[in-house]
Amino acid sequence: MSDRQSQIGKLNAHSAIEKLKGANILVVEDNEINQELAKELLKTNGINVVLAENGQVALDKLDSIPFDGILMDCQMPVMDGYTATQKIRKIEKYRNIPIIAMTADTMAGDRDKVINIGMNDYLAKPIDVDNMFSTMAKWITPAVNQTAKQLFKTPTSVFEIPKMANLNTQKGLAITQNNPQLYVKLLTRFVNSYEPFATNLQESVTNHPNGIPMWAHTLKGSASNIGATTLQNSAARLETESLDNAPIEKLSDAFQQVDHDLGMLLEELKQFLIEKLKLQHELASPKTEQPIDVNWITEQLDRLLEFIDDYDTDASKVIDKLDPVLTGSLYHWQQQRIAEAINIYDFDAAKEIALAFKSELNTND
Repeated sequence: MSDRQSQIGKLNAHSAIEKLKGANILVVEDNEINQELAKELLKTNGINVVLAENGQVALDKLDSIPFDGILMDCQMPVMDGYTATQKIRKIEKYRNIPIIAMTADTMAGDRDKVINIGMNDYLAKPIDVDNMFSTMAKWITPAVNQTAKQLFKTPTSVFEIPKMANLNTQKGLAITQNNPQLYVKLLTRFVNSYEPFATNLQESVTNHPNGIPMWAHTLKGSASNIGATTLQNSAARLETESLDNAPIEKLSDAFQQVDHDLGMLLEELKQFLIEKLKLQHELASPKTEQPIDVNWITEQLDRLLEFIDDYDTDASKVIDKLDPVLTGSLYHWQQQRIAEAINIYDFDAAKEIALAFKSELNTND
């Protein structure tokens, strides 16, 4: 795309955003990283968002508030986007609601397929932000428009995203509308989501409830939305080969490639996030820094682990208590990762991170 075409696209997107402000949008998406991306991109531009993790949940939420439009992922567990759309079109008051498909597998005939199912249009993943807003504005008109005021501002950052060997950060930033805070948030969520698989990838994925094709498909989408092109390609290969119902032994090469690419990316991301916190720590720390109370933090982590073992959301209260103490310290990243895991009800991941954090504290004491 030429610079002129890019500028025209941004101008069209800006006009589209003004039209869409105040709209209530239902985003139907099972991938947590994609959920986070869609939610932040829309909210940052003054658009209200409700999330649903599959088609069945979307149907259940349709009566909660009057929606102006729906962004619908096509491949989801429980109920996919095609089935959900057909069911929505049978509901009289939603017969004409704009439904825009989001699909990672855009091929010739895909647009005809989504139109025949009852959708209005489709967006290819990874999302082109300018095209997303322009396509939405083509079909969606908010019942209450709020163009008169700017509801949200994109945050600024003193931290620059460096170039990485295993990540196209320029592409990732473009997907996040050049919002470094959102990009870092997605990278952190990616590490939390996929680090548990890295120890024994093939065994972990084989036991995954959604099966190998769905896991590989989800990884492909997550990788594409952060600019991890190499991992995206190897995940796509694993997805394609596993869809042929090949025995697990014949997937060995594809698994090994994903294992390698995922491991390299995770290591680089963890190092980057640690360095980022070091910089924040240096900028925020006073000249005479008070040492943290390791014993008190360990006690809080023990309390936290009790809540986690009971799958009790009161664990978030302990996290809130730890936050002001750890903010600005090199341990803040672990606290943020635990909070992120609890926020998405992944208590197993939260426990693993909390135990590692406790061990690191005691080692460094």
